[in-house]
Amino acid sequence: MAEPIITFDEPDKKFLPGDKVTGKVTLELAKPMKARSVQIYWMGFSRTWGVKFISYPNSKTIFYGTEMVWVAKDGKNELPAGKHEYPFSFTLPLDSPPTFVGLNGRNEYTVEVVIDRPWRLKKIVDKEFCVTKDMKHEFDIWETGYDWEFTRKIDSGLIFSSGPITLDVAIPKLAFEPGEKVNIEFKITNHSGSAVRQIFAEFNEHGHYHHRCQLTPCKDRFSCPLSIEEFKNARKEMASEKRKVYVAPHSESTFIMPFVIPPEAKTPNFKTGLMSMDYFFYVGIRVENKILVDGLVLGAYIGDRVAKKEEPSEVVREEKSKEQEVSETSAPPAYTP
Repeated sequence: MAEPIITFDEPDKKFLPGDKVTGKVTLELAKPMKARSVQIYWMGFSRTWGVKFISYPNSKTIFYGTEMVWVAKDGKNELPAGKHEYPFSFTLPLDSPPTFVGLNGRNEYTVEVVIDRPWRLKKIVDKEFCVTKDMKHEFDIWETGYDWEFTRKIDSGLIFSSGPITLDVAIPKLAFEPGEKVNIEFKITNHSGSAVRQIFAEFNEHGHYHHRCQLTPCKDRFSCPLSIEEFKNARKEMASEKRKVYVAPHSESTFIMPFVIPPEAKTPNFKTGLMSMDYFFYVGIRVENKILVDGLVLGAYIGDRVAKKEEPSEVVREEKSKEQEVSETSAPPAYTP
């Protein structure tokens, strides 16, 4: 039996919420096939799992649609031989979150074709498509043309300290495209008796997953209204850089660390009532004779600089003759009784 083939009119496009998705299902048969109907489904689901120790997967329907494109009407239950093409078209909801696969959840979008065959299992073929998010607003805020600066005071010892260390971090922006390169500046002012031996930067993905869907998303992972048993935070390190340095006691040094945003970080930051996902840098230093590292967290935004292009409105202009223009601009004739 020939496999039905699902093709999108824009196969490589990352769709935005509100976009129209179009395509067709193609089925080529060398001979007639026993079938009752051919039906096309388009659907989007958001799912979480493993939030509780013993739990069932939770799912939220983003959208769901279907169309019966062919049905046997003559009682023969037979799809004729030849090439059959069935177009489909639907519009994504405005609140569609981006496509995402995380440690404890995912957002997925698919088109599915189902052929109902008498006395046999249904033939099912599906194909995923990608949904993204317009990040223009985030780029306008976090890509301003000047450095973002952060400071942290660090003790040189875990229990016994020989003085404070000041870490100043500067980064030119906090909104990035996948694979983009950025320079992180470390300014270390060492007022302690211990040397600083290392600087580092990590890039992490953080997922916040709910066991059940809420009406509104959490503001952040620290303000979740659910009990600790009904949500889960999961962090995944995606890239890291380390460099050996030496900042002597009672001295000051500045270092520049080039850092590449991992190309696989493609999903834009998003929040829904079922899960949220964001990114952050963890940058810091390692002090001599101290077991733990010290650093600070910098929130980051990832996405493509995409924006909906406004289609120019059609303006109907009435062409006027020179006589009309003159008559409209000239003064009216004088009144005569």
